[in-house]
Amino acid sequence: MRQLFYHFFFSLLISGLYAVDIKSTIHPEVGTVGNFFTYEVWIDAEDTISVIFPQLKLGDEFIEIVRRQEFASDDPSRAGVEFQLRFWNVGVFEIPTYTTFVRWDEDKQEEVIAPSVSITIESVIDEESPALRSLISPVPLPPLIAKTKREPSDIKLLEEGRDTDTVTVYMVNPPEEAITVRIFDNNGQLQAKPDEVKFNPEEWQTPRTVYISAINEWEEEGDHSGRISFILLSADEAEGREIGFSKYGIKDRGLFPYWLTVRIAAIILLLSFLIWTWLKKTGRLPSRIEVPLKTPPLQIALEKLGKLNVDNASKESVKLIYFELSQIIREYLEYEYFFRILEMTTEEIRKVLPRFAVDEEWEASLMEFLERADRVKFAKDLPEVSTIQLDLKSAEKLILRAHREWIVIPEEKVAKEEEVS
Repeated sequence: MRQLFYHFFFSLLISGLYAVDIKSTIHPEVGTVGNFFTYEVWIDAEDTISVIFPQLKLGDEFIEIVRRQEFASDDPSRAGVEFQLRFWNVGVFEIPTYTTFVRWDEDKQEEVIAPSVSITIESVIDEESPALRSLISPVPLPPLIAKTKREPSDIKLLEEGRDTDTVTVYMVNPPEEAITVRIFDNNGQLQAKPDEVKFNPEEWQTPRTVYISAINEWEEEGDHSGRISFILLSADEAEGREIGFSKYGIKDRGLFPYWLTVRIAAIILLLSFLIWTWLKKTGRLPSRIEVPLKTPPLQIALEKLGKLNVDNASKESVKLIYFELSQIIREYLEYEYFFRILEMTTEEIRKVLPRFAVDEEWEASLMEFLERADRVKFAKDLPEVSTIQLDLKSAEKLILRAHREWIVIPEEKVAKEEEVS
């Protein structure tokens, strides 16, 4: 108790002595749609700390969390986390307050809140990529962009039937009417899933992800290249207008090696046969185990009662007889109702009796029997032989009345119980 008091006193004394400084920044603070922005949170303290950085909750469908990374600092009193973000609409966005948990030791933890920061997204047009401009139609349409996660100048290498590339198609503002972007390859070498992306003003969703893969429809063997186009189908029924395209290098997988499959299957069968032969010789194959059926608790209790001989009971054996009677009843109730009756006193048993599915008359008879057995065991009460015989029958009746429905009672025991009653 004294140690607990000292611990509590010193905890109050040193609480609030550790200063914590938390900073949150985002850079750049002004940018365009689809670019990457870095949001950082740093914590500096005056002592060694451990920090729990939870996930950043934004609650804005136009902000995408691309990556999250915690920093391992050489300074044990400094910790930080970085989130890489992308914005899919123009306007001023606010990154809300970010709550972290700083822990000094196992007993002290403090909640620290980083202030909110703002960022301005001014345009969807990248000055270095003028080809992405959406003014491709005489009919004014909202800006529409198709952009890969890699640099436009890079040519992605796809292996036929295996690799995929991710392309993002997004729109800044909802269109006045539904428009559709179709993605396909004229030569049939590349496949897009989905092959159409629809922007609906009523159910507007942006960005939309398209997966590009190479398929095995190339007639000539060897590596080749492909080009997939993004065609805008506008509401004015004019010709399709291309808003972007992506080039890919395609790696030929060649003919399917059926001979290699046959060899691998033969090796697997041979290894399986060798392992089975070794297990059989060493006797390690699983064998069937016969699990003996457990004897019901009622049958065990009745057999033990039948073995008690009370006709020639002496003064020395009376205490042992009542000890056995009490033990048989307690053991039966424990295995039948799954209460630890063997470890309980008579008074403790009285408290748990309402949990047994038996009537009050049985509860009173049980407690009367256990109390009489306690008097013989501990108060040196010596009953007559006729009383001992009656208690033996009483113990049997208590056990029979306490059995549950799914236990089958021998027919002779049922008839005997009816004769007694």
